[in-house]
Amino acid sequence: MAERIIQNRPFSSVEDLIKVKGIGEKSLLKIKEQGLAFANAENNSQEAPIQNEIIEPHASYPDKIFFVEVMPSPEGKDAEGEYIVIKNGGDSLADLSGWQIRDKEGSSKVFALNKSISALKTLTLFRKETGITLNNSGDGLELLDPNGNIVDSVEFGKSAKGVPYIKTASGWEWKEIKKKEEYQEKASPFPLSQKAEIIDISSGKSKPPAILAGFIVAIVSGGIFLYLKNKL
Repeated sequence: MAERIIQNRPFSSVEDLIKVKGIGEKSLLKIKEQGLAFANAENNSQEAPIQNEIIEPHASYPDKIFFVEVMPSPEGKDAEGEYIVIKNGGDSLADLSGWQIRDKEGSSKVFALNKSISALKTLTLFRKETGITLNNSGDGLELLDPNGNIVDSVEFGKSAKGVPYIKTASGWEWKEIKKKEEYQEKASPFPLSQKAEIIDISSGKSKPPAILAGFIVAIVSGGIFLYLKNKL
């Protein structure tokens, strides 16, 4: 049938198909119906509205969040004194919703931050809050953004008691922090146990009263002597 149709071409209209041997009025009617259905389907597809693809904007996250200090082996109990410090190095408030800190060793504990840090400020997180145990023999931490990308990381070896691991301008290093008393001792030429007292010679009374012994430094000024001694 197809060969006959080809042989009888060209056709000025669908009606001319009736000239082809084997095509009767019923066959022509079916051909018309099929052609009309195809034409309608084609028209419908052309008339269908074009839907624009909605492109969601890419979420942006703070890019200056990093670790600055960890304390794996505090002076007291590890469970109470271990801590992690992160910093916002940016110039605006950093929303850390969806951010995580992941322990690289041991149980690989993950802590969800869900906090915010003001510009150029730090956030200290103790073990009792994070549940992260810092191994004294060495450990590592990773800071992840909401997409799971590693934004920052730190690794450290065996730690000394009471010495934190601190990020400096030249890199990470174990840096012992001096106690306030030690700074006072170095700033003063005399031990902290020594006290200064003022004695009014005219009245013979001292303020405050005490039994004095040790060495005396005398300074004469307007009838007032300054004695520096050790209290017994």
